[in-house]
Amino acid sequence: MHKGYSPQSIQRKLREEYVEVDMDFITNILNEYQTTPTTQIQYLIEKKTRHISPEELVDFNFRKKLLRYLISKGHDLSIASKEIEKKIRRQNDEVDEDNLF
Repeated sequence: MHKGYSPQSIQRKLREEYVEVDMDFITNILNEYQTTPTTQIQYLIEKKTRHISPEELVDFNFRKKLLRYLISKGHDLSIASKEIEKKIRRQNDEVDEDNLF
């Protein structure tokens, strides 16, 4: 949970270790930690964008790198892409508010 792996990725890694676990078991554990794949993606995006400027976040190459990172954790491309877009919009809104004053 703390490493940000998706439920499917966790199941795949356990299977590699010859441990068969159904998805319901993994989902129940995620629920105990009050986390979802979307919140994991949001946390990972925040972690990777903590120290970058808003201009870097809009950079196409950085976004590709961030998407590759999220996919390497086993997350869905479409959900990861949507969450990155939300982060960019929030960051742009914050920059716009700062420019008002």
